[in-house]
Amino acid sequence: MSAAVLASLATAGTALGSTHYVILSAVHTTHNAEACFNVTGADSGAVMFTVFPAGGAAPIQDAVPLNANFFASSASASVPGIQNLFAGSDGETVLARVDYPQGGATVVLEQASNQGYVALGIPSVDKAQGATFIVPIGDLHRGTTVLIGNPMGSDNAVILRYGQGFEEAPRAILAHSAIAVEVTQANTQLKIKATDTSLPIIVQLEIEETNKTTVAFVWPQTAL
Repeated sequence: MSAAVLASLATAGTALGSTHYVILSAVHTTHNAEACFNVTGADSGAVMFTVFPAGGAAPIQDAVPLNANFFASSASASVPGIQNLFAGSDGETVLARVDYPQGGATVVLEQASNQGYVALGIPSVDKAQGATFIVPIGDLHRGTTVLIGNPMGSDNAVILRYGQGFEEAPRAILAHSAIAVEVTQANTQLKIKATDTSLPIIVQLEIEETNKTTVAFVWPQTAL
């Protein structure tokens, strides 16, 4: 299988701790897909892993302490839905979270399926979230998808617009959930904005090629 590794390692945190959100996509994954978080922290202590199932079901959580070398993996959790994050997502596109309250942390999502291998650095939520995102869309390949997550505790909606076209109807995103939207136009700008700008969102871009899926975070815009 080909491998896809895109996105730099993402370090985040303050003395108050760090929180990282990622969207687990079911779009180009298969039933035997596996995924886990790998974390290294600035100090000792434990890392809390959370998966938010679709439909507003109760979150799945487990804590894993850093070992003597300041490393923890969700694969070492005792809860099956955290050991394999795709077991927790139950075949749906969902939001997942990593909390390290002791300080700064670097978080990587490792994902393996029939579509290959993905290693995705996950930035802290304060760097990844925003109200408006501008995505440059090139070739659609075998499939291009934008993943949009709502890390907030209240419902929101997003509006998409291609290039100079009209705005599409709002798409609802429940609290602590995510949606996948197929991209239908190539070689254009895709603008994504939250209808309630006080409730920021996160955005990832997923591109499917033969035997390879590539995933990357899209950074928020600050003045568009």
